[in-house]
Amino acid sequence: MKKSSKLTAKLRAGLRLVPAFGKLSEEKLDDLLAAGVVVRFEPGETIVKEGDPADCSYILLEGTASIRRNEVEVIRRGAGEWLGEVALLDSPVRSATARAETPVTALMVLREAFEMELGEAEFARSLLRTMAAKVREGDVLIQQAMRQMRQLQALKEDLISLIVHDLRAPLASLKLAAGLVRKGEGTPDILDGVARSTDYMATMLADVLDVNLLEGDEMPLVLERVQLPAVVREAAETLDAAARVRRLKLAFKLPRSLSTKADRKLVRRAVENLLSNAIKHAPEGSSISVTLKKDGESAIIEVADCGQGIPPEFKGLLFKKYGSLELKRGSTRRGYGLGLHLVSLVATAHGGSVAVQDNPGGGSIFRLTLPAGR
Repeated sequence: MKKSSKLTAKLRAGLRLVPAFGKLSEEKLDDLLAAGVVVRFEPGETIVKEGDPADCSYILLEGTASIRRNEVEVIRRGAGEWLGEVALLDSPVRSATARAETPVTALMVLREAFEMELGEAEFARSLLRTMAAKVREGDVLIQQAMRQMRQLQALKEDLISLIVHDLRAPLASLKLAAGLVRKGEGTPDILDGVARSTDYMATMLADVLDVNLLEGDEMPLVLERVQLPAVVREAAETLDAAARVRRLKLAFKLPRSLSTKADRKLVRRAVENLLSNAIKHAPEGSSISVTLKKDGESAIIEVADCGQGIPPEFKGLLFKKYGSLELKRGSTRRGYGLGLHLVSLVATAHGGSVAVQDNPGGGSIFRLTLPAGR
């Protein structure tokens, strides 16, 4: 774009924010501006793409950009920072993707202009200082990533140990029941126990599988027009036996009709997991409230229990993968964090959300929100 005197002064002021250009003369800055091209990017637009040739760099004059590797955000850059200057020292492909997070104005510096400035001693020294700072910054990020990987590995090991431990009880029950049936001593109570054990193991394994599929975008949504009251009823029916064992009453407040376009199976699984969570933590003999309502263009499913509730410091962990493992270490609350994480994935896949808040009467209210437009 053509640069007016007013724009040139603004761009020159922006270049002064960049350490590598801070001590260059006005004449050198004007030469750089003349050789560069002012470009603009809207939020979500790609500035540079991982794997593309590194034939230019960008000096951010306004706005914020995120640096991403394999679609994972690593760090953000703002006004006065430089993207891709190190890649111009040789000819590799881009090692990361930069995406505009806000409206971005940048000066695109071509390789020829960059190499021309390298002859300036002050510019070269400033560039070396900038590179050294980025190396130190990269070292910090690597250390953080390594800590996160160690934490994730520890959580995975805990998950495997807990699943193996919890599978032993239902397997032992099944083995005992099989022995009694073989002897002709099977009773309806024993068969009910077999059904509960198999349901428990099936749910646990289904959560593990579905979480992996949803996280890897390998489970496409099968969208259809569904009646949410019917889906909620179906989810409750699968957990009716578990509720009766703990003498829990499920109280429903559902409209006669409230439809949305959704994946029926996944929404039902999400509601089942919310109900299962409430059944685990509600006091025996208490009541669990299940409410479905419409708020604007959203359908809201609420499951409320009157249990111990959730400490504020743990609310941010509940819907994360293995989040309940962290919570489990600090309380008697059971769970692995996969069931509620699955609810979060299902909500996100449908453009909705999930949240938890304190129940005024004690306990917690879990709220699943789904779009319910026409």
